Amino acid sequence: MAQTSLPSIPLPTSSTRTPDSDYLVGTDVNQSRPALQQHSQSLLKKLEAERPPGIDTEFIEKMATNRTAFVGGGVTQGASASDAEQERFKRNEQIEAIKDERIAIQYVIDGEFGPGSPANAAVRREFGLPPNRPFNAVKRKSA
Repeated sequence: MAQTSLPSIPLPTSSTRTPDSDYLVGTDVNQSRPALQQHSQSLLKKLEAERPPGIDTEFIEKMATNRTAFVGGGVTQGASASDAEQERFKRNEQIEAIKDERIAIQYVIDGEFGPGSPANAAVRREFGLPPNRPFNAVKRKSA
């Protein structure tokens, strides 16, 4: 997003001075995204209503466009975070399913190539089974 340069605004004199709180001078407007959205909207309304010297319609429209893009970006980021969370959940489910299949295969190998036989030791080692004792693993409960 392109940066908008601020127009040079003459310093207010005592006759044109507005209260600082109206323009959030000295206020931490960047506390959170919702606070920034609220503060930027109030500034837009104030600028539209008062039109300080040096602020024209073009500047206000640019500011409104940038604000709209910022607010829309928050919605997009929130949706992306939610999508990413769902994808992680699916991935974890797939990993658990793979683990369950591996355990099932290991139980089959354990039945076909029993423990204690030196001839079966190499095959058992290939499948991550102990050569001298039966395979013992717990599958997760099916959903």
